[in-house]
Amino acid sequence: MSKYETHECEFEEIIFVRLNEGEDLLKAIWNIAKENDIRAGVILEGTGALSNVVFQGIPKKKYACALPLDVYELGGILQTNVRGLIGITAKGDADWTDSSIKKVPHVIENEEDFWNYHGSEGGVDTPCFQGHFAVVNKDVSVMGRVLPGTKIENAGMGKTDNLPTHFSLVIGKVKGVEYRMKLNKDQFVQEIVKL
Repeated sequence: MSKYETHECEFEEIIFVRLNEGEDLLKAIWNIAKENDIRAGVILEGTGALSNVVFQGIPKKKYACALPLDVYELGGILQTNVRGLIGITAKGDADWTDSSIKKVPHVIENEEDFWNYHGSEGGVDTPCFQGHFAVVNKDVSVMGRVLPGTKIENAGMGKTDNLPTHFSLVIGKVKGVEYRMKLNKDQFVQEIVKL
């Protein structure tokens, strides 16, 4: 018997998506999850170019930030690879409202920022994405967790209105389980629940 919590499940369908130039990557993933009723899914592959990335990363100095992870932003054209889990935000043991949220200037200034920082579109019963990307350009190579503000770029294809981007996602929608993200008073919890 395994010491790990495991649940057998299978793919219900595989969804291929091409994203549009200027589109916000995280918001696009949330929209795809809503349109396809994905309550448990995995990005099998996500690849293309970004014109701006906003992400969480390990602080350069311990306790340099009021949050456990710093928020970084890089501009310019960057190539990327994206992976992660798609699910649903579930009710935790705390009622998070604008008045109960610890504010962090330029990062968490309201309730929407709070949920977005944790990968949720907007709280209970909205899509969540716990995913990371690696991005590279001629000067830098970094990895971090995707945040709103990460924009799709039409790099290398010329700036013309009649050419699509080459940014594509391949998403596996899973049946038989639900991936839930919950924010409790003292911790962030991810659950896989057998249906």
